[in-house]
Parts: sequence; structure tokens; C-alpha cells
Amino acid sequence: MPAPAARTALGEFLRLWFLGYAGPSRLADRLQQKQGYVWGVAAQSLRGVLDSLLVYLPVTLLHRIPPMQPFIPGIPPQEYYLFLTVATPFVLVLQTFLVAGFIHLALRVLGRPSQLGLIVNIAGFAALVVGAVLIPWDWMWFALGAANQYLLGITPCYGCDALTLLAGT
Repeated sequence: MPAPAARTALGEFLRLWFLGYAGPSRLADRLQQKQGYVWGVAAQSLRGVLDSLLVYLPVTLLHRIPPMQPFIPGIPPQEYYLFLTVATPFVLVLQTFLVAGFIHLALRVLGRPSQLGLIVNIAGFAALVVGAVLIPWDWMWFALGAANQYLLGITPCYGCDALTLLAGT
């Protein structure tokens, strides 16, 4: 059984995650109270682990091969999804720091105040909130036999447009 402090931190993390759906601006306000960038790294790490375990690991175990040649040299197509299973959490955290660093630098160059930790926290939770919704979307397309990686990558855009049209808004 986790220690009380760990339960409290886990509960706070889960509340922040679901606040991203219920009130994104309130999530940003709550993240301003958090020091450092641990919360954002944890959120992005969880998103990477979810992607690895729920998207890339199943297609690896099914021995699927990417329908198009991978862009990363030196990785054979047969091992590409296995590579993604292992590398995705690390790559996503690195991506978060690179994007947050660029935003921080741009704000500083423009003479604006900037807190790198806050930017990392917001970017990490934004990725988790959006990424957790994209996983079932990817499953649906895999179940339908979607083989085009480019089409799979842009379908959320079209799907949201279609849902908006159906809702009449």
C-alpha cells in the first residue's frame, strides 16, 4: 500500500489530468502553483507509456510491419514498432523539453516573463489530455485496417470536423 504522501500526490495528479478535460484554463491556473517541472514530465511520461503499451506493443506482438518504410535509418521495418515501444516515452519527454525550451527562449527574446517549469508542466499535461483520447482513436483505425500512417496521423483533424458537422456546431 502506498504511503499517504504518495496517495496524495497520485490523487492530485489524477485530479489535474481530469481537470484538463473539464476546465483546461483551471488546469493551467493550478499548474502555476506547482514548482519545478516534475508534474509535466510525469504527465508526458505517462502519455509515452500509454502510447507504448496500448498502441505500439500490441502491433509489435501482432508482428505488424509498417506499411511504409520507416524514416529512421538503421532500424529494419520488422523491428520498427518494437523500437517505438521502447523509445516513445523518452522521445516524448525530450520533445517536451525542446518545445518548452523554444517557447521559453521566444518569450525571453520578446521581453516577456517566462517560467520554464510552468511551460513544461502545461505542455506535459496538454500532451497527456490529448494523447489519452487519441489512443482509442488509433485503435479504431487499426481495427478498420487503416494502413496509411499519414492518413492515420491526420484523421483526428477530420474526425473532429466530422463530429462538429454532425453536432451542428
